Amino acid sequence: MNDKAGILIRVSTTRQRERGASVETQRQDCMSYCERMGWLVAMIEEDHQTGTNFDRAGYQKLAKAAQESTIDKLVVWSLDRFGRGEMLSALTELRGFEDAGCEIHSVSDGGLVKNDLIRNVRLAIAEDFSRQLSSKVTRGLMHRAETGHWVALPPFGYDLIDCPDCGKGKKLTPNEQYTHISLWSLLCSPLLIGCDMTQMDDFTKSLLTNDEVLEVSQDPLGKQAARIAVDGDLEVWAKDMEDGSKAVGLFNRGVWKSEVKVRWSDLGIQGKQLVRDLWRQKDLGKFSDEFKTSVPRHGVVLVKISGS
Repeated sequence: MNDKAGILIRVSTTRQRERGASVETQRQDCMSYCERMGWLVAMIEEDHQTGTNFDRAGYQKLAKAAQESTIDKLVVWSLDRFGRGEMLSALTELRGFEDAGCEIHSVSDGGLVKNDLIRNVRLAIAEDFSRQLSSKVTRGLMHRAETGHWVALPPFGYDLIDCPDCGKGKKLTPNEQYTHISLWSLLCSPLLIGCDMTQMDDFTKSLLTNDEVLEVSQDPLGKQAARIAVDGDLEVWAKDMEDGSKAVGLFNRGVWKSEVKVRWSDLGIQGKQLVRDLWRQKDLGKFSDEFKTSVPRHGVVLVKISGS
């Protein structure tokens, strides 16, 4: 088994998932295809955004892998998962893989994409679909705005709830509330509470009264955090503390649970370091070189890293 394949998965909307192009479906079908072909799957990358943008993180990683001969096959569920932007741009990107000696295989389009005429027709169909979809979305936004409604579905991760004071309101999910307060503490920002504090539930009270998280915000050094690492939807923010420790937020802006890590080299520290989870107020142990952990979608793991 010498051939090495990279799998590209793309889902940009909930409706696509509901219509059979879910991440799970694409992954299973592409993996099965590679197994039938006898190829080693060297990479699997996911993009959760529009196919009109070829700067997508997952796509770019596979393009680089093709250039470096890390993979010699690119497998997609269908050709429109590769991209559905302007046809000329899509053809340029396709030829970039082909010039690097990397074959492109579309599982639902019959395998190897080698017939230029058929490939161009499929890309033209994808481009036309994208244009029609954009027009429909624009008309829908205008209609909802003119009739006094939300101009789209509520933002992903928000729930519409009954609000006695305003009829309808927005509510962050628990993961997003942890993210909100973690960023607030790391950035030393003023926090305004727009609610009746006598009516707060236990969860909200715990968010606002965690003394170890508050210490990050109120640290006498007064230094704001900075983003020290980013990988697609995954980000690491770090703040210097007066006692020499580091407050670090490992954030996942994506829609799937992912592993996020912080390297000691990015923090300017070395040796064994004690890592403490500030939200759970629990020591996680001593680690060398780096710390990594699973972070839920739209969530955060907020830790303090110190030499003792």
